[in-house]
Amino acid sequence: MMLDNPKGAQNHVFNVGNRGGEVTMKELALMMRELAAEITGKDAFLEHPIEEITGEKFYGDGYEDCDRRVPDVSKAEARLGWKPKTSLRETLRVTMTHYFEQYGRPAGLHPAQP
Repeated sequence: MMLDNPKGAQNHVFNVGNRGGEVTMKELALMMRELAAEITGKDAFLEHPIEEITGEKFYGDGYEDCDRRVPDVSKAEARLGWKPKTSLRETLRVTMTHYFEQYGRPAGLHPAQP
């Protein structure tokens, strides 16, 4: 898209994403867990616990963050004529499939560590 419109893209930074289907961090984790099981054929991913903790507990004192992330793609739409076409789930499926194909299927499951 930037190669098709170099003058509209030059010296600019663009957000890309899909505003539709906003998800919570928990929903994102559940979706990724489901996709990992589908892609690898390992149902053990579905048994992997998802623990809800605060950002401060995970990252430490002084951590601040917003509770919602919805990409503002209006600049890409206006300058490049770009519109999102792919859902979050499909984007994750493609990305995770590539990762597993490139780096191998995981032998074990390990929780994130603070």
